[in-house]
Amino acid sequence: ALQKYPPQFLNRHLEAIIVAGKDSIYLKNQLVGGLVIEENPRRVMLDEELLDNGHTGFHHEFSSAVLRHHTDEFPLKEWYATLPENFRYGEGNERREVNFRPQNTSLLREGFICPYGKTSCEEDFNTFAHMLFARTDIARKLTDFPKLRRKFELVAEYYDKINGSVFARKLLDK
Repeated sequence: ALQKYPPQFLNRHLEAIIVAGKDSIYLKNQLVGGLVIEENPRRVMLDEELLDNGHTGFHHEFSSAVLRHHTDEFPLKEWYATLPENFRYGEGNERREVNFRPQNTSLLREGFICPYGKTSCEEDFNTFAHMLFARTDIARKLTDFPKLRRKFELVAEYYDKINGSVFARKLLDK
């Protein structure tokens, strides 16, 4: 999973990956697969099952760490421009199990990879970063949907801007 990022990017944004036992991470009394340590956002904690699953959970949680370091650079206005009219994150969108097998065409047309992305702007961003870095092959196929394409472009541009050189956009363009 780490090889997707330039070494200098990792050095600036990641101090440690903490591996926890299966089903042992709770946030606000809710079981989660991983999280960023609030006291030190350069530390990411992951459920061991996510690591067994091809390390894909790392990208999801690491994107939260990156976002916490670079909130001001995130293109919030452009991101919100991709959302359906009158949409509000979290309203009627309970936290659900993350399913990264996009199957619901109407959801994809709305600009979401999975229902979990509707819970918050951060989780929406996380699902796109996860897909871009962990499932690049699927991410490229999803760019047939204009709203999804724009969100993938925003994620790639955001990472590249923070890094100071292009690396994320290359994944999308291959």
